[in-house]
Amino acid sequence: MGAEGVALDAPSIQALPLVLGDAALAQRALANVIENARKYAAGASLAVRGESDAARASLIVEDEGPGLGADPESLFGAFVRGVQGDGRAPGLGLGLAIARAYQEAQGGRLEAENRLDRKGARFTLSFQLAKT
Repeated sequence: MGAEGVALDAPSIQALPLVLGDAALAQRALANVIENARKYAAGASLAVRGESDAARASLIVEDEGPGLGADPESLFGAFVRGVQGDGRAPGLGLGLAIARAYQEAQGGRLEAENRLDRKGARFTLSFQLAKT
């Protein structure tokens, strides 16, 4: 387990190739995604792992919460919250919008989808590979 209940697949993350990007922006984007998952997955398991292919390296954040609904893309809008008035901690609905902006500012991507293998959500933070 990683920090505060997040299961980190350290070998897959350490095996990622060198990427282009800004470390501070990437760290904040990842933190926003994890904070969002903690808030909306309501204590469900949360895991982070790495994947790469010939063009990109990615950090995958998965939870086993309720999922993202019918339109995950809408969650990247400013001031959008998953469900209104359900007693959760207050928030502005900016975390995912900011995380995506940070990823795009460094040539990366942030995508969200409902998990197909089980209940929950999957967020993929992708980075361009560095030329070696």
